[in-house]
Amino acid sequence: MLSTILILASLSIAQAGPSPREAAINSRQTVDDRADLRDNSRDYAVLASAVDDWHGAWQANNRSAERDADVRIFQWVKRELADDRSDVNEANRELNQSRRESVGSGPNDQYDRRDDRRDRNQQVADMNRTRAIAAELNAMQPAFASGTASVADYNRKSALLREAQQMALREVREDKEEVRENRRERIEDRRDLDRR
Repeated sequence: MLSTILILASLSIAQAGPSPREAAINSRQTVDDRADLRDNSRDYAVLASAVDDWHGAWQANNRSAERDADVRIFQWVKRELADDRSDVNEANRELNQSRRESVGSGPNDQYDRRDDRRDRNQQVADMNRTRAIAAELNAMQPAFASGTASVADYNRKSALLREAQQMALREVREDKEEVRENRRERIEDRRDLDRR
């Protein structure tokens, strides 16, 4: 009997809308997600420009322009690796918070925990792939610096750069989806409050 009362009480609280603390967390998350979208859009534009310049320099056989593009690409890779570590740490914090909040809670919190787990796993996979791309680019760079890179080296480097570019674009698309999802959640929260 007591467990039934507790379940009904928790359901009525869950249906009442977000608590002030949860609303503040949601608001902060919205601000963070918009900042991530802005930052990742800028990062993608920087990488896309450098990759396009590198390809143009390769096609024109312009070694000086190729070296300039390489500098920008390696600067981007260095920043991206640092961002990836930060993103994984943030995803771990969010997952730990979801775990704490989902204890004895409703299906929405369970969904949030699964979503946070999926996000963390994706962040770890992205970080590992970025590291692998960086390692391969670093290993082949001496051949480019000395002018001894083969056509196969150029083709492989091109494929790695395009892959990094696609990963950066996917990150922007995911950020846009996250902002849309936050907007939907705020609308649902307002509807819940209006029903009271």
